[in-house]
Amino acid sequence: VGPAVKDEQDQGVLWDEFLTMMRKVNGNPSLSLEDLKLAIEEEQVAKKLQQQQQDIMVQQQQQQDSITAQQHQQQMATGGLETHQPVAKRPRLDDPFTIAAAIANSNINNNNN
Repeated sequence: VGPAVKDEQDQGVLWDEFLTMMRKVNGNPSLSLEDLKLAIEEEQVAKKLQQQQQDIMVQQQQQQDSITAQQHQQQMATGGLETHQPVAKRPRLDDPFTIAAAIANSNINNNNN
């Protein structure tokens, strides 16, 4: 992007006025035009990097949102959230209460059929 003010004489006047203002604002009467331009360039580069980082974070969030939406659509297509039943443990042969409970459960299941 080129300068907004095309006339070199006007550019010089604007830079001189800006330099005078910055010397007063910062309390630095020895500030040079070159130092001022360098500081402005560094600030612009820092802002550009910050904007790029923000853009990357927004893109990452959008990607995550898209993945989450896709997962939600898949869950809805399969009838909602998947539920997994825990695997039944085998009864221990040395525990009479476990064996009795397994037998009772087996009898209940057989009576329901």
